[in-house]
Amino acid sequence: MKNVALILFFLLTLSRSYGQTAQILSGTQEVDRATKEGFYTYVNIDDAFVRQLWQKELYKYGYVEVIKTNIFQVMNARIPTITANPLTLMSKVSYDRGKTKIFMSLAQSDGTFINNSHPRTFAAEKILIDFVELLKQHQTIKTEQENITAMQDKQQKATFNSDKLNRAIESNLKEREKLMKKLEENRVEYEKLQMEVELNRREQMNINESLTTQKKKIDEVKTKITKP
Repeated sequence: MKNVALILFFLLTLSRSYGQTAQILSGTQEVDRATKEGFYTYVNIDDAFVRQLWQKELYKYGYVEVIKTNIFQVMNARIPTITANPLTLMSKVSYDRGKTKIFMSLAQSDGTFINNSHPRTFAAEKILIDFVELLKQHQTIKTEQENITAMQDKQQKATFNSDKLNRAIESNLKEREKLMKKLEENRVEYEKLQMEVELNRREQMNINESLTTQKKKIDEVKTKITKP
């Protein structure tokens, strides 16, 4: 019997895990300069996001007093799954060993804590279990929203690039039209210059022929003058 009792005690002091749900551990934590006994768990979620959602969740049990940005207190917390009497709920969300730690302490009116030896231990742990599941759901939504935002940003960028490319193509076509027009004008100008060159060549030939003819006439006249 002693061995069985020791085994049970050992199992109770170990962390509890319920299937695929959060792993809940029991222990003590310093909260607002006082050592509290309670339950805690770790999540791979940003602590700022956890604090925001956890504070809203705690309002289910009563008015939430924010002691510090990461410490919450609910005086006269009503949690009927644990006890009909009011409890003092203290909680601290902190960054620990690369993860976000959520610690929760539940104290009875006589100052004793709800711990792993209490008959409603599972009900206390279930508060954290359910919250972690809620966190996962919100994190999934948050992640999907971020993915949608990222895709929308990519879509907007792609649309902007598409418009930019279309404007570039339109500008290129206009420039091409200008260049084609300029090439045509250049071709016409070239042909005109070619014609002018040809006319100039013919004009020079005519002038040369006229000069040759004139020189011959002058030579003939000179010849006649020099004869006795």
